[in-house]
Amino acid sequence: MGCGRGNRRGHHKCEKAPVVRSWPQDTGNTVNDPCRTNEWKPYFTEWPTDVHHYGLVIKSTDELNRIVTRFSAIKDDLKQIRLFYRTEAPGLGFVTSLPEGNGIPVMFTTRDQKQIDDWFKQLDNE
Repeated sequence: MGCGRGNRRGHHKCEKAPVVRSWPQDTGNTVNDPCRTNEWKPYFTEWPTDVHHYGLVIKSTDELNRIVTRFSAIKDDLKQIRLFYRTEAPGLGFVTSLPEGNGIPVMFTTRDQKQIDDWFKQLDNE
């Protein structure tokens, strides 16, 4: 078993991103908002890829208000908004960093806890 890590680039703005069934209700409205640019899915060998990062480029107050409204509508007990002091997102986590000049000021991140839970269950069966 090799050990690898990295970042898979996912769906681009012109493509509708799939919505994972186990995500909290209404997450898909934020994931597929017209402000979304790209998706990144970091990975580490032997660990399921449960994290999805989505870049958002917001150009007006109306777009910002729409994103905040959609984010607020997500049916989940835990939601966070992280504000960067920089004009673009530098990194997304342990293995994911974005190059300078990426032009993406806002990131939306969601996880699939069910995917992790299912992965641990299958370990018990081995």
